Amino acid sequence: MTKLVGKVYLIGAGPGDAKLITERGKECLQKADVILYDRLVNPRLLEYASSDCEFVYCGKLPKRHIMRQEQINQALVQHALEGKTVVRLKGGDPSVFGRVGEEAAELAEHGILYEMIPGVTSSIAAAAYAGIPVTHREYSNTFTIATGHSKGELELDFTALAKSKTCAFYMGIQNLPFICEQLIANGRGESTPVAVIEWGTTGRQKTATGTLRTIVQAVQESEIANPAMTVVGEAVQLRGRLAWFERKPYYGKRVLIAKSSAQQSGIAGYLAESGAEVWEIPHFKKETLPFSKEELAAAFQAERLVFTANESAALFMEAIVQAGYDVRDLPRQIQGVSEKSRAELNQFGVQAQEAILSSCRTIYIGRVLSDTEREALFAAYGCGKMLYTHEIKQDVRFHEVTERLWTEFSWDTVLFPNQAAIAAFMGEMGRLGVSEDILALRYAYLGERTGKAARTYGFMNLDEQLQEMLSSREWKNRTIS
Repeated sequence: MTKLVGKVYLIGAGPGDAKLITERGKECLQKADVILYDRLVNPRLLEYASSDCEFVYCGKLPKRHIMRQEQINQALVQHALEGKTVVRLKGGDPSVFGRVGEEAAELAEHGILYEMIPGVTSSIAAAAYAGIPVTHREYSNTFTIATGHSKGELELDFTALAKSKTCAFYMGIQNLPFICEQLIANGRGESTPVAVIEWGTTGRQKTATGTLRTIVQAVQESEIANPAMTVVGEAVQLRGRLAWFERKPYYGKRVLIAKSSAQQSGIAGYLAESGAEVWEIPHFKKETLPFSKEELAAAFQAERLVFTANESAALFMEAIVQAGYDVRDLPRQIQGVSEKSRAELNQFGVQAQEAILSSCRTIYIGRVLSDTEREALFAAYGCGKMLYTHEIKQDVRFHEVTERLWTEFSWDTVLFPNQAAIAAFMGEMGRLGVSEDILALRYAYLGERTGKAARTYGFMNLDEQLQEMLSSREWKNRTIS
């Protein structure tokens, strides 16, 4: 019997903005069995993966590697030989200083199929987000990219680089004095404009500008570090007029959004597209539960069905259709605890009503509840039996990302969408060992009950800008500009 060998997709994740990944890249993430990802990849891209996909952090840092390149190559081969669909997710474009050639060569040597999927490279993207077009009819008809770091001495053709109208150097902070000196020595004017862009295209983006003579000091004063892109050329002077990204309403704001469910947050998407750096915490995943014949039969014999979670509507409807039941035979009383659950049922032609307290023979259909949650449900709407469609569990695959993001840089605000999210967030902070320090963060909330609960936990420093946005429902009512 022939052993099935998997396939590897070598994907460029883009420069940082999660929306800049290609459709092909996103498609491959969704079908992956295992994803090997680097530090510079936006971790929100991992949310495209299936709930049973394995994550492997390669963690490449300057002068330090969680996994060395040889180990990464071996891991790609091993997973593929096990018959898995493997994604190697690399920042920017994998063929631009991404060592994709070495990984592809290793796969080819073992007869493993692979694809190289390009990504938006960081030099062009970071410059664009800083308001700098790398070519321009008046300023630049050539564009050259070069590495800004090396294991030993930086060996570049500075004679050729000095003649290029626009040059971009990747990861060149440590060698910036040397780069500037060499460009000047090879004929580039001392007054040539320069921009250095840290964490380009993300909410962490920070830019320092100057000239070949002054940029080193400007970078030091701005405390800019790698990952950074250095852009040299007259086109840099356009930044003053074209710096569009930094004009977004929440540019530079760093927001943690507490979660208690597996659903993606609309607020998170709005803030990210409005220039903020966003991370949802903790992450959860949904595990669908099978129905027994007895459970489905009981649902049709009940006097009332009450849906406690909007996701449960589709899961239940799909199950009864597959089991051969007719939707028209469902109990006449069908209710939903939330507006979302009622709207979801309406999508299936079921006119659900708002749930009320009742003594009818009731079956509740929703996610797995704790004893406390179940008691509260019965107290509000009447006793009944439970039919569980799914279970929400914390997604431990994201622990590495959360721990890294918490330590890599500081956060401004934590946003609480509901009371359950506060408890889940504080539990995650306890796991990280920072439960006391977290109270120094500003906070914002949805609903007065949630705000009161946050204050009970000890949050006192309100983020008035975000709170105004939440209270006005700006994130729902306004088009992102």
